[in-house]
Amino acid sequence: AVTGAGAAAGGPARDAATAAVVGTAAATTAAPARTAKTTARAATAGSFWRVAATSFTVVFVAELGDLTQISTANLAARFGSPVTVWLGSLLALWTVAGLAIAGGRGLLRVVPVKMITRVAAAAFTALAVLSLVDVIRG
Repeated sequence: AVTGAGAAAGGPARDAATAAVVGTAAATTAAPARTAKTTARAATAGSFWRVAATSFTVVFVAELGDLTQISTANLAARFGSPVTVWLGSLLALWTVAGLAIAGGRGLLRVVPVKMITRVAAAAFTALAVLSLVDVIRG
């Protein structure tokens, strides 16, 4: 989600760019290419918790203070049912994460991980430049 200056007024073009960037980033990190080294690493007991902790940290930091979190707080206040809003939000986040993982795994079958990484880097750089221009223009 877009946060910061111009987030609310970004419009459809910004939303589409953000969706492309997030999708590319998800595809980049969802499923690394299988090699003998990554397969051996996955067999170790500590790798599960390391990957889980890294995934948690990345998603937590990315979602902290974004429009999704603000909208969720608004829904909890509006409906006065925080547990129900929490459940709906949790299921939505799980669904989106599942789609990102499935899409990333599928993408890796047809596009090399190196290319995905380069496209993601270019997309994030472009979004950073757009954000900087928004900040400078005010």
